[in-house]
Amino acid sequence: MGERMDIIFAGIVLYNPEMNQLIENIEHIIHQVDVVLLVDNGSKNADEIKKLLDSYENVRYIDLHENKGIAYALNVIAGEAEKANAKWVITLDQDTVCENDIIERYKPYLYLEKVGQLTCNYRDRNFKDISKKADMDKQVEEVTWCITSAALLNIEAWKNAGGFDETLFIDEVDYDICLTMREKGYRIYNVNFIGFTHEIGNGKTIKLGLLEMKTWNHSPMRRYYGVRNAVIVARKHKELNFYRAILGAIKHMIIIFIFENQKWEKLKAGLQGLHDGIREKVLE
Repeated sequence: MGERMDIIFAGIVLYNPEMNQLIENIEHIIHQVDVVLLVDNGSKNADEIKKLLDSYENVRYIDLHENKGIAYALNVIAGEAEKANAKWVITLDQDTVCENDIIERYKPYLYLEKVGQLTCNYRDRNFKDISKKADMDKQVEEVTWCITSAALLNIEAWKNAGGFDETLFIDEVDYDICLTMREKGYRIYNVNFIGFTHEIGNGKTIKLGLLEMKTWNHSPMRRYYGVRNAVIVARKHKELNFYRAILGAIKHMIIIFIFENQKWEKLKAGLQGLHDGIREKVLE
């Protein structure tokens, strides 16, 4: 790969992906980057995924053989990019579909001061609205955090932040590394364009008179990690308020109990997550 300054990887974390969606994901990013790296958290359809490699020259596959979590897989991706002297990697969920010019639209902002990650606006398949992370009148603006999906990660910043926190496994992994990067002096920038489509859970909008709220209909396991990790991340970062995190977790548990199915399973998972998040040893 050499020492070219503009080597860019794409990394896709896999777990039992829907194949047509994965192919669409690859097709939209493959011509924009040097290498597409698939890191598989023990998918049951691994043989099907491996067959895709025959169709592409610059797609690599790493099978972890078990579900080691989002954070571990992301660290594998960033580590492989670093070994290849890549400076940047765009991290993708398996259902993310990027616009065909997302990398070109990011490129003018690679040289902003202390970039940790670049992000952009997106469409969620479950909702009609478009994410607005920043002031829509500005072309680029510093933001507090971003989701990992379609974020362009600075490998140097990832390394100086100590990588993604693997104790979190899933949920809050993106929020946590953004906070850590910012504590290390890096910045997260939102570039004001719609760069990708994806979905978070099975999101739905619920209307109560004039009030609207979103529920994500995650599984009880995801509910456990969502609550546990929100508490751990609040304990870990001085910028956050621990008691506000506790109240937020309880509020979400109430909303989920009222509006989602598997009420008791999710309530039990959330309470267990609250308990474990308070007691868990936190990485310094």
